[in-house]
Amino acid sequence: MHFNELEYKGLNLMDQVGTVELAINTDLKVIHVFDTQQIVDPEYDFQTKNYRLTDSFFKMANVLLQKQLLEENKEKYFQSGVDSYTWIFYGSINAVKAYKNKEMIFVPSGELTQLNEQQLMDQSYYPKYVFRLLSE
Repeated sequence: MHFNELEYKGLNLMDQVGTVELAINTDLKVIHVFDTQQIVDPEYDFQTKNYRLTDSFFKMANVLLQKQLLEENKEKYFQSGVDSYTWIFYGSINAVKAYKNKEMIFVPSGELTQLNEQQLMDQSYYPKYVFRLLSE
């Protein structure tokens, strides 16, 4: 399985510059986001009682789409470019969040502790980020 890894720099809620690591698998259309500094990590929306994508996430996604790092057709609308990928966020030690099919899925990290590297890959997780998250 081939991943393109890159870094994105952005501002967190305290206006401090931080780094987000990305691992992109264009074949499976999955983007893994390692963000322990809460730069683009989904935030909890108390009205809908669910997590939602943030403005800083959309800024990062826009950069990826404009730089054509994602293999998308130029005529596609921005939101459909975002929605055509599964985004898995490794940011909180308590859980991994996945945005897939316009829905946010919350996976407690306890469910991942018992899985080995192959099992993680079979479930579309990026083992490198899971192991780093669990070790913090």
